[in-house]
Amino acid sequence: MVFSPVEEIDFLLFDKAVLHEKHKREEEEKEEEEEEEEEEEEDEIEEKMYKAIRLLFQKHRQPTARASPIATATATATATATATATATATATATATATITGVVACFSFHVAT
Repeated sequence: MVFSPVEEIDFLLFDKAVLHEKHKREEEEKEEEEEEEEEEEEDEIEEKMYKAIRLLFQKHRQPTARASPIATATATATATATATATATATATATATATITGVVACFSFHVAT
């Protein structure tokens, strides 16, 4: 198959464009990899600094306050009682609404 000079130039320009895009993509991938490596290194450094600071200031930290067992039991009992009261009130309201609805329907049917 014989190509005209214009077709050959078109093929060469296309090949050049494809190669250019390929090189451009490879460079972008390299840059992304380098950025990821830099971010990983920065994260490692930050983590090491955090650990070092914690070790340095470990002596100066305040001891954690612990709640007494009585306070914990009281809080638990209060929360349980509140939840039970709320559930009971909700169930009562639902039952009342249901009964009211049934009575209203029955009254309507009796009236008609």
